[in-house]
Amino acid sequence: KYVVVKYDGEHPRVFDIQPKSLALTPRPMTAALPPCSGGDPAQGYIYDLGHPDMALNPFDNDEDVIVGQEHCRYRGSWVGGQLMGGLIMVRLRDGAVTSLTDPTNEAYPHFISARNLDRPGWVYVDYTPEPGKRFSDEIVAVKLDGSQAVQRFARKHTASTGCYRCESHAVPSRDGRRVIWASNWSLDCTVC
Repeated sequence: KYVVVKYDGEHPRVFDIQPKSLALTPRPMTAALPPCSGGDPAQGYIYDLGHPDMALNPFDNDEDVIVGQEHCRYRGSWVGGQLMGGLIMVRLRDGAVTSLTDPTNEAYPHFISARNLDRPGWVYVDYTPEPGKRFSDEIVAVKLDGSQAVQRFARKHTASTGCYRCESHAVPSRDGRRVIWASNWSLDCTVC
């Protein structure tokens, strides 16, 4: 039903698709929090998200959603009546925003994947290494129901600073039971 265009700087915009002609029209966002980019919600701009993926949310009548890093620099702040965590979900129909994680001592989420098509209702997130913080250097699954439920899967052990090819880019299997990711296995090693 929708096309999402991500403009440079992580500024997503939602368009409706006309099924016969494939014409695109900006989708007005009625429940949208103001986008950080300054784009007009009436022209389809939604809350800014980094490294997002899209899914259907079974906890909201299979609504189309996009989930990504909180990219407006409000993590740990109250916005629209909710405390903003590092992982944010936006409903594409109207721009409604849901914080999926608690920002308290949370490391920063890096990449998000919703390729677990046979396990709807979860997204998989790899977190940056931030020693002492919750989820530091981990891969977790986060539930889309807003409960902030998390399942931990693995530690990545990858040092990715300045090395794009070393970034983990965790992706789950279709059933969500297995996760594959890249690692140079050089984080926390004694002889590398």
